[in-house]
Amino acid sequence: MIGSVFTDNEAALTGDLIIPVPLHRSRLKERGFNQAYIVARALRRVSGLPIDDRCMDRIKQTRRHRVGLDASERAKSVKGAFRVVHPEGVQGRAVLLCDDVMTSGSTIAEAARCLIKSGVTRITAITIARAVIRS
Repeated sequence: MIGSVFTDNEAALTGDLIIPVPLHRSRLKERGFNQAYIVARALRRVSGLPIDDRCMDRIKQTRRHRVGLDASERAKSVKGAFRVVHPEGVQGRAVLLCDDVMTSGSTIAEAARCLIKSGVTRITAITIARAVIRS
């Protein structure tokens, strides 16, 4: 089923590698898995692209669950949350950046900013769901 979802969007699945948005190590320990990595594995099956889940790290834990925050508060909460550990692995490459859910887009935007700063030439963001913020 997932393959059929992506066949109409093959252009979106072009790139050099897939990077799942990382969880902070304490959140990963608590949860036991990274849901963005599960999305990345599905993308790998349909695209054939490799996954690099070690080039990027989440260095700032966003302690507050961000449901209920407005877009500005969400952006502030993830500012500086990521770092590229191995910039040589992403420099000059096109990346599929994946996460499970996008609400305001702040997490994806901050991760993308960090990757671009490290030399990524193109980023395509892919999520499996889009949440709507209601005020």
